[in-house]
Amino acid sequence: MHTTRLVSEDPKIWVADDCVPQEFLDHVDAAFAAKDLGPRVVEKYDGRRILARNVDFEVDELSRGMFENIAKVLGITELDRCRDFMVSEVWADGQTSHVDHINLDDLAANKYNVDFLDLSKQSSSAGSPRRVVPTVSIVVYLNDVGGIRFPHAADEAGTIAAKCGRVVMFQNYDDVHRPAHKASAEHHGIYFKDMPKRILVMGLLANENPSMVGSNPPWQGLLYCAGTSRDPLFHDNPSYDTYKSKKDLADIYGPDSPQVQQRERMEAEAMKKQDLVLTMHSTTVGSEILVVGRSASET
Repeated sequence: MHTTRLVSEDPKIWVADDCVPQEFLDHVDAAFAAKDLGPRVVEKYDGRRILARNVDFEVDELSRGMFENIAKVLGITELDRCRDFMVSEVWADGQTSHVDHINLDDLAANKYNVDFLDLSKQSSSAGSPRRVVPTVSIVVYLNDVGGIRFPHAADEAGTIAAKCGRVVMFQNYDDVHRPAHKASAEHHGIYFKDMPKRILVMGLLANENPSMVGSNPPWQGLLYCAGTSRDPLFHDNPSYDTYKSKKDLADIYGPDSPQVQQRERMEAEAMKKQDLVLTMHSTTVGSEILVVGRSASET
């Protein structure tokens, strides 16, 4: 039985620390150690450049167990099984707050069945109904670096630290308000410039929120992995319009449009000083213990 803690009501955020088998963590460690590749530069939509090192995996018996554990926690039956995934190590000096989106055409091109999805119940990006907000966003942490922050969360648990093997899951919708997504689900990752954060980014597509406690029959949905070789943080493209400049958005939607206002708000949010998150390292020196804290850069 997996232990899952509800740490926030708005948005609903769950944390599970026992879904990822140690054998899977060892498998990922070995794969990164075996790959003789350095980080590459990835240019983000807002002009930021991050460093990323990515390793692709096929879903085998070992990793399948982890995906099944997450499906059990969600209380779903997978309509299609994830066949491959990408783990990323990312060095960065912050991330713009965003609501996750995924392009259904990208999934369909990879032979995933998305026909079950009722688009009238999904929050889609302007001008592109195939770019939708997933029902649940999932982040699997594979080391102890960084974390995630929800700046508009109603609860004090707006910042969650990374922990190796930790899974953070959060709902992007209240079903009664679909197709609108929750504004409180906006979030950003916490990163270091000089320490890589190792993550697996996932999502759940569904027509309603899963039970999270099991049901009979279980909810139906599609678990997918969001990272791509082009962009290891594929989820953080809010409606993909953010690859356009503010001027581009004004030309397309108008200078006073919600798209332009959201860009201005996101840029202002990125400039704010956020919570301080420390990664602590302890070293024994003689009879004393030396503790060193390193802060994550969020500006």
